[in-house]
Amino acid sequence: MTAASLLRRVVVTGIGAITPIGMGVEGLWDGLQGRRSAIRAITRFDASVFKSRIAGEVDGFHATDHIEERRVRRLDRYSQFTIAATRMALADAHLDLRREDCDRVGAMMGTALGGVAYGEAQYHAFLTQGPRAVDPALGGRDAYGAEIEVRAGGRSWWRLVQPAHGYASSQDPRAHFGLGAASAPDSIRVRWPDGVDEDFPGGPVDQYRLLRKGSGKLLTH
Repeated sequence: MTAASLLRRVVVTGIGAITPIGMGVEGLWDGLQGRRSAIRAITRFDASVFKSRIAGEVDGFHATDHIEERRVRRLDRYSQFTIAATRMALADAHLDLRREDCDRVGAMMGTALGGVAYGEAQYHAFLTQGPRAVDPALGGRDAYGAEIEVRAGGRSWWRLVQPAHGYASSQDPRAHFGLGAASAPDSIRVRWPDGVDEDFPGGPVDQYRLLRKGSGKLLTH
């Protein structure tokens, strides 16, 4: 081991665990020592239509044991796991952030398909009851149902803005376009859920554009 690698060593001083075999450090350790299986029959949704009906579900988790009740109502389950596990780790490390330099504190989070169940529920509400039935906590709710057409190089691409449109961001009201070899979009046309059409100018590729209703060129039929 070189001197340079020693400077890059990481010390784990606290652990927060929310797992199918136990909660917290002690629960996880007991589950490992007891060789408890993490896989069991699915209970959180009806899995009868699937060939596989088993999964590693977390049982015995009560979000209000770790998070204020008013916040719990606005957080999806995976977000509840994240906050609870973080607070467990801080407590396990005896770390009081009020006494630390928060400019030197960072957080990293990874999730494969976080919020998918919530996104699917909101998508169903959108399809069956319309945009106003979608949870208002979702940013851009009024954009759900908008049709976006991007024109570039004599071609056009079309997308519908809807919950769960992106696999990794089920609550995101953005629409993603791949324009192939086009260097820049020529124009963007939006038909809002209430039927109003607007044109917006093109712009550079490889970036997000925020389109606000009423800020483009209103089209009349």
